[in-house]
Amino acid sequence: MSAFSVYLSAHRVKALGLVPQGVGFTCFFGGPHLGLPSFRRAKVQPGDRLYPVSAAGGQLLLLGAATVETITDEPDIHPRDFAPHLDMAVTERWIARSGWPPPAFFGALCPTCATEALTLTESLGPFRPRPMPAADLDAFTFLNARGTRRPDGVTDGKITKPLAFQGIYRLAPHSAAALASLAQD
Repeated sequence: MSAFSVYLSAHRVKALGLVPQGVGFTCFFGGPHLGLPSFRRAKVQPGDRLYPVSAAGGQLLLLGAATVETITDEPDIHPRDFAPHLDMAVTERWIARSGWPPPAFFGALCPTCATEALTLTESLGPFRPRPMPAADLDAFTFLNARGTRRPDGVTDGKITKPLAFQGIYRLAPHSAAALASLAQD
């Protein structure tokens, strides 16, 4: 089992405020658009742990955690505003499965067209953003095919380049453990 960070932009984080209390992350979507990077390209597999994060005020903010149950191809998930001519049946099914109201679903989970759908289990959150301690942020590390990589733009426990976290990244074990501990607090 691997762990991945999943970056959510500020407008997606704002939409999390519309989620009813007690309803966790039940699904995520990926695809060809910058706002929805590909989970398949990142090599996410069932059983992997996802940590939705964002960056604000120089801090890395944890928004929740969930385990991937399934990954499927779903070419017909789209907001009506982007594709009013397309059938909304598949999208409506995913909205119902999420348990989230449509404004939260489209704002936080599926703001644009998607081609991948993940079902999630063992969800924690979404909860109020939890800032990662500066010492853990200084040691934060991603894994890639060539080894490990520290995100650019982290200086003295502060993020100076939030784009360094944008996307879906496999986490080094110590970074995954730091996020897991923060999620349990």
